[in-house]
Amino acid sequence: MKRIGIVLIALLALQTLSAEVIVMKSGKRYSGEIVFQNEEVIIIKDATGTRFQCPMADVLSIGSTPMEQTEMVTQLANSEIVVPTKRVSLSIEAVGGAITLPREQWGGYVDANFIIGSRRIKDKNILLGGAVGYLGGFFKETTYSFIPIQFVARVPLMNTQRAPQVNFSIGYGIAASKNYKGGLHAAVDVCYRYQMNEKSAVLLGVNVLFQQASIATSETIDGYTYTSSELSGRGFIGIGAKVGIVF
Repeated sequence: MKRIGIVLIALLALQTLSAEVIVMKSGKRYSGEIVFQNEEVIIIKDATGTRFQCPMADVLSIGSTPMEQTEMVTQLANSEIVVPTKRVSLSIEAVGGAITLPREQWGGYVDANFIIGSRRIKDKNILLGGAVGYLGGFFKETTYSFIPIQFVARVPLMNTQRAPQVNFSIGYGIAASKNYKGGLHAAVDVCYRYQMNEKSAVLLGVNVLFQQASIATSETIDGYTYTSSELSGRGFIGIGAKVGIVF
């Protein structure tokens, strides 16, 4: 009885599937009604009303495929659900901007990250993964550097070719400079994302970061050198411009 119900649902779905089927060069398929098409993009609306925008350069074919639809009904009848493979994505991001040690001084910083993770979460270009990076900067008389190890999330706010995106990173920054100790590393970005094709995208945006640090200070009294660390409440706060590319 359950299987008969699944078959009936599948047969009803064929009313939409028989409209148009877009096959991408990557193997992904979209079924529904084409609502817009030109030389650059095609937009298709599925049975739920969700719209998908695809670059024409990535489209392999457009049309109805009765044989494939029949095979889909067979799969549904056997309770076989095909889930698209989550692809691994690589991303390289770089930031440059101004940084401050609150209430003391201002300087500059550069931040670069290499990110690897799983993309297309819930059929969206959401990336979850890990990152390793380099954070370095300078004040008037000092320089510093950290190696941040992070968990990252990259979340587009729209499933379109051009979309705003919010990025989150949190982890630990390992100090790579003498007289420094590392600590919490966190960053938030607001970006513009342009999906060039099915695999690649570019990012432009604004980055805000925080790097907790303990700074060791030395003082010589009566010929003896004393070293102390300022631990609590110390951290660098930076704001800068970000550029990135996703593969």
